[in-house]
Amino acid sequence: MTSKYALALLLLFLSCTNKKDSPVIIVAASSMRFALDEVIKEIERNRNVACEVVYGPSGMLTSQIVQGAPFDIFISADPDYLDKISKLKNTEVVSKRKYINGKLAIWSKNTASKDLSSLLLNKETQRIAIANPKIAPYGRASIEYLANIGILDSIRSKIVYGNSVSQVNQFVISGNVDMAITAFSSQLDKQKGFRGLWQEIPSERYTPITHSIMVLQKPKSNSNTLKLYNYLLSDSAAEILSNFGYSIID
Repeated sequence: MTSKYALALLLLFLSCTNKKDSPVIIVAASSMRFALDEVIKEIERNRNVACEVVYGPSGMLTSQIVQGAPFDIFISADPDYLDKISKLKNTEVVSKRKYINGKLAIWSKNTASKDLSSLLLNKETQRIAIANPKIAPYGRASIEYLANIGILDSIRSKIVYGNSVSQVNQFVISGNVDMAITAFSSQLDKQKGFRGLWQEIPSERYTPITHSIMVLQKPKSNSNTLKLYNYLLSDSAAEILSNFGYSIID
């Protein structure tokens, strides 16, 4: 990870209303940006929790935690990262559980095609964006999907890797790629840039993308940590997440 990218990541912080000296710091997979932003807006309306949120690839956020970053709540798109953190001697895990399952989708601004999976092989399709499978679970799921339908080797030269789902989406919006395999939840954002043709990928074509959530520090270090954590697990938050296509894990 370059220092330039790390700095850019830190600049993505979003401050909740009623900010205090010791806000709850949440770090989350970038694929959750649109859904979690809506959850944070609900918190802002209530004005009862001060928090800061930063998004990034789950693998990169894990590396920051391993290096001692003082985050309070981590929502990862891969439970294995939480298991890795749990084994650290210098990190105390207060709570850890599976949270939601995400979905993959193919996205293209070429609305003339009705079957986006076949468009992946089209000669006119020159560049296909996916998240970097080394640090982003949605990227690993994308590679698995392409392998399972037997076209990975055929289109490998077309693949352009983004550092995160957010960067993959920006590649499409900017026109730097023809199409992308990205988080299904992205299509439900209300920004005009996400228009185009979306096709949900059948879940049996890839290993479930299980997002897990953990509390990393003692709640007494910030009285709002458990309050926010419990809200993230509440029916109100679940309804918002479901509206973005996530399935809740009981």
